[in-house]
Amino acid sequence: MATTLKDIAKLANVSESTVSRCLNDSSSVSAATKERVKKIAEELNFQFNINARNLAKKKTNRIGIIFPDGYYRFNMRDFFSGLEEYLVKDVEERGYEAVIYTLNNRSRKISNLKKLINGREVDGLLIACRDIPVEDMEAIRKNKIPYVLVYYKPNKYWGEMNLYTNDNVYSGYLATMYLADNGCKKIATITSSDKRMKNYAERTRGYIKAIKESRLKIERSYVMKEEINFKTGERLAHEREDFFRGIDAVFCQQDKVALGLMKGLKELGFSVPEDISIIGHDNMEIIDYFDPKLTSVEQPFKNICKNSSESLFNQIDGKKKKMRKIFRGSIVERETVKVY
Repeated sequence: MATTLKDIAKLANVSESTVSRCLNDSSSVSAATKERVKKIAEELNFQFNINARNLAKKKTNRIGIIFPDGYYRFNMRDFFSGLEEYLVKDVEERGYEAVIYTLNNRSRKISNLKKLINGREVDGLLIACRDIPVEDMEAIRKNKIPYVLVYYKPNKYWGEMNLYTNDNVYSGYLATMYLADNGCKKIATITSSDKRMKNYAERTRGYIKAIKESRLKIERSYVMKEEINFKTGERLAHEREDFFRGIDAVFCQQDKVALGLMKGLKELGFSVPEDISIIGHDNMEIIDYFDPKLTSVEQPFKNICKNSSESLFNQIDGKKKKMRKIFRGSIVERETVKVY
């Protein structure tokens, strides 16, 4: 029986997508890991001749999954791991090889994405990245490369788009209404100060919509625009202790901020949710390691990825219908909102 990526992954104690990246010399994997995986592949006599396969079939049987540069870093990894898991699984279940590429344009005359397009190294693209150069999007369209935008709409492209994403306005509305429906009157939110992060701006729009519909009070100080990370939440707790003592609840637009805020408030003697209710966003796995367990908005990654992959393979099979579809998240109830 021929050796598979799964066999190598098991021996190397890594994921199948990591094996694929190693064998393709991806910059997102350390040199030590690549060397170890390649050695195992060689010992198992694993055949990985993409060029020969391309010539024989006139197709690559490979799907490129595009993530932003540095997506594997700590503050980004929790978010992108969900997308990666579902996308790779969907691609491989169809008998294709999923190859991860990072969009790094800073040190290159030509981007990774344009190299893929010009070299026809993949049969299609699943793009989960917002900062795509306009010229790259135009090259995709000109070369008629099947593609789907996963979660992100490019910041600087206004042409025809095949997009599957989350309804972030609804997420903000859902989280805020959940707090209001459970008796919270003074509800603040912590959002991103980075104007490029449009998903946070959309969540803030949903927050404001819910506040208005609930006829609740909103002040400028209730919307805190900050860097989105764990330390921000902890810092705000100490810097604005009196503020948090005067409100009922906080909608943190990312779980790490919520967890940092809970840590800081606990250090100040607050009890969550008895003194203040907190709800997060993303439903990250790290929630399970904190007490109390954070109530959060779960994004519909599985539906987004499944429909993105299906749309891409429809294009590859000649069913070229493109569309935009928005999915809605849901509340995962735990212990940080006082429920009535």
